[in-house]
Parts: sequence; structure tokens; C-alpha cells
Amino acid sequence: MQFVTSASFLATVYSDYLSSSGNSLRCNSGIVSPTELLSLAKTQVDYILGDNSRARSYMVGYGNNFPQRVHHRGSSIVSVKVNPSFVSCRGGYATWFSSKGNNPNLLTGK
Repeated sequence: MQFVTSASFLATVYSDYLSSSGNSLRCNSGIVSPTELLSLAKTQVDYILGDNSRARSYMVGYGNNFPQRVHHRGSSIVSVKVNPSFVSCRGGYATWFSSKGNNPNLLTGK
């Protein structure tokens, strides 16, 4: 989602700029108002947060239906506060990545 979130952010900033300068975006196919540009960004954010065919939020920890097995070392391996023993790269992959349970650490998108 890194590209769609970046594009949505830029569309929002550009929409604000166009609004404050009293301009619109001129494309070969026509004119796009700042409101339309902001609306496009909102649809993308809504999709990420669960307004999609799976009714799934792609932002971990947001809503009731979000990914439970994120491929992320910080999420997939037990916290050092729970188990302070050293976890090697291979050990983390072999022990934690292959686990069938939910990630021990919930990395919320806050």
C-alpha cells in the first residue's frame, strides 16, 4: 500500500494547493477540480481502511477485520520484553515466521 498511500497524500496536498490558489488541474482529457482530486484520494484511503470487496482493512489494528499474520519481523517475533533471549535471523524465520498463530505483536498503523 506504500504507493497508493503516497499518491493519496500527494493528491490531497495538491488539492489543497489548487484550492488555495484558485486553480484546477488541467489534463488532456479535461479539467479536474480540487474537490475531485480530494475525492479520489479519499476513495483510496477508504479502500485501504475496509471499503473494498473483502470488507478488510489493510491497516493492521484498524477495524474488526485486519491482517493477523503480517510479514514483518517486529510483528512476527515475540517482544524482547516477553522473551529477552537472542533471536538470530534464521531463528526468527524458522521459529516465528512459520508459526500458524497470530503475530505476537500487533503493529498498529498509528
